[in-house]
Amino acid sequence: MTDLTGKTALVTGSARGIGKAIALRFAKLGANIVINYSSDTANGEQALKEVREHGGQAIAVQADISEAADVDRLFAEAVQRFGSVDIVVANAGLELLGVPITDLTDEQIDSMVDVNARGALLTMHRAAKNLADNGRIVYIASTALANPVPGAGLYTATKAPGRYFAEVLARETSDRGITVNIIQPGPIDDAGVFIDSIPATPHSAASRPPAASETVSALPGMSPTPPNTLSATSPPGSAAPPSASPADCPSNDGHS
Repeated sequence: MTDLTGKTALVTGSARGIGKAIALRFAKLGANIVINYSSDTANGEQALKEVREHGGQAIAVQADISEAADVDRLFAEAVQRFGSVDIVVANAGLELLGVPITDLTDEQIDSMVDVNARGALLTMHRAAKNLADNGRIVYIASTALANPVPGAGLYTATKAPGRYFAEVLARETSDRGITVNIIQPGPIDDAGVFIDSIPATPHSAASRPPAASETVSALPGMSPTPPNTLSATSPPGSAAPPSASPADCPSNDGHS
């Protein structure tokens, strides 16, 4: 099991869902935690309470990742409190399913591009500039990138830029010992992505947030390599996938 004692992990969109599960998992492994939320103060404070119940040091920072000034403040508050940031998980995002492309509104397009594309890029850009050497960056993508899915065109299109950005960033930061990896969760019940302001059609659940958190928790121990793309789903009621070692990780072209 990876020991993260003394390390600081910043997880965007961690008031609930996948982000919260990752934050709790890292706290159990000994890391200091920076909880981030956009507007869900109640769940942000609840996540902070639960992290601290695991004995971890933690802060919660309200920041809209689509705003550069907010992202800068998020990292500044993390560094001010803990001295450095060692792990960044770019998790925050909006989900919009069941809406054909011709039915999309301009507002939906703007919101999804702002958060899923711009927000992810800003998070990883600032992570690369602020991380200590030998740090870790993880981008939470989606298995929807593997195949075109009717009704998910905008969601999937706005997740694609982050994946390409992460692939290039991995190569540009490897000389500092920084790894950049991509997790592609399949459908996950209560994924809890960022905010709920965009209506979405419910989709069938294939997993729970801890499945993704177990996979993410394996990544801090990896050596700098070209980025790995890992699937992170399991059937309802099944155990979360075991922690992966570098040899277990599929190549960058691997899809679930």
